[in-house]
Amino acid sequence: MILGCRASVIPDDGSVLHIGAGAFRGCIGLVTVTIPSCIESIGDWAFEGCSKLIEVYELSEHVKVSPGSIFDTTGLGGYAFDIHTDAEATSRLWTDPDGFVFYEDGELAYLLDYAGSSAEVTLPVSCHGKSYEIYGYAFYANRTLTRVVIPTGVVHISESAFERCTALESVTLPSSIEGILSWTFYKCSSLTHVEIPEGVSYIDWGAFSDCKALTDVTIPSTVTLITADAFYNCDALARVTFAKTEGWSITDFWEEMSEIELSAQELADPVTAAEYLRDTYGSCDWERAAEE
Repeated sequence: MILGCRASVIPDDGSVLHIGAGAFRGCIGLVTVTIPSCIESIGDWAFEGCSKLIEVYELSEHVKVSPGSIFDTTGLGGYAFDIHTDAEATSRLWTDPDGFVFYEDGELAYLLDYAGSSAEVTLPVSCHGKSYEIYGYAFYANRTLTRVVIPTGVVHISESAFERCTALESVTLPSSIEGILSWTFYKCSSLTHVEIPEGVSYIDWGAFSDCKALTDVTIPSTVTLITADAFYNCDALARVTFAKTEGWSITDFWEEMSEIELSAQELADPVTAAEYLRDTYGSCDWERAAEE
């Protein structure tokens, strides 16, 4: 198993003929790999779990994988946007002067990684003038970041983007995103403060799960859905302020899908709201009825 690399070029001198089963398995930091012409086989699940592997130079005549193939047990086609068969093909990866690693293809742009060393960062407003998405696992397990400001140039933050950033204390989110996806801040154990802006409409399953230092959250008026366990194991969560307290109900999956309407008066108390969201009804889906 090979872990921790961002780019991998396997030697093309005949010293390596086979890539064994699971060789790069779980290498979440890997964004590009070159398969040399001497490679004769790739074992099952060799690149399984390489969620940021977006670009592959596949030069071997013995191994051919199509992009996006659900039958690809090597993991190459399952993740890569580009599988080049020409060693001279132009890479769409580039790193800006501050260490942010982007993938750019026409009007599509993704922030894949951060190769810098600053503890406090403000993400770029754009990628060559274009809005961009934060790719899944982009900052996964970064042990340096303590504060992140995400500007309105970011239109989407994928699942697990900041998962296990254990030093992260504060995050400012942009109003340009529609929601906070599953596991976005999972196990960010130092996170004490997050600004959820107006414009966000949902908070997905496990989004802040195991954020054990998180003490207070404000739910803006635009949020209409909070999925089960969004704040699971947030033991320090003492205050939740709902901008709109009326119209909330929960679906209890453990009680034959029963629906319970929540009291607006009780949700107006931040301490009670925190107890409900953290513990009492934490394993339920929360939904706010559309306003007439």
